Amino acid sequence: MTGMNHLLGRALVVMAALGFPTVVAAQVNTVSLGSSDQQIWYVQSDAEIGTKAKDPQLQISDWIKAIVPGTTFSSFVAAGKEADPNFGDNIYKVDRSKYDRDFWYRTTFKVPATYAKKRVWLNFNGVNRKASVYLNGKLIGHLDGFMDRGHFDITNDVGADGNNVLAVLVSIPIQPLANVGSPNYVASAGWDWIPYVPV
Repeated sequence: MTGMNHLLGRALVVMAALGFPTVVAAQVNTVSLGSSDQQIWYVQSDAEIGTKAKDPQLQISDWIKAIVPGTTFSSFVAAGKEADPNFGDNIYKVDRSKYDRDFWYRTTFKVPATYAKKRVWLNFNGVNRKASVYLNGKLIGHLDGFMDRGHFDITNDVGADGNNVLAVLVSIPIQPLANVGSPNYVASAGWDWIPYVPV
């Protein structure tokens, strides 16, 4: 899902694994959809919830509060579901299979009254690695790539009144090594070894 930063009269940007989304209108106003006291995201495993996650009527009070932009694992740590990975050998005790799967992210947002009669865009500043984006239950597009960015015209799909439900299914890479899909180098599974960076 990594940058949700602004809602504009012309654009809305969302989620890295969920990046930073924002909504924008008329190249003037931008509304951030990043996690904050006013903007709350939730995350849940696709294995546990399935496609009903995109249903705007679904109650998600039992989901984990998510950090966007951020990773699924960091959200579980912040929620107290995992021990601090920076302490002792906690990182080695993490069940990797718990996170090597697809996750749904959800939030709700309102469109500012100043967006009336303007084109409204949903902008993603980066999702790693693949994502399917749903607005009020309707599929509006896909993202596929290393920190892929996306811009979706949601003028005809966003509700001017009330809450709009944004649901994003973030999928893991098909390759065993996620970095194989990276645009400029191939690294090992570890973070601390890279054979080369071509120029």
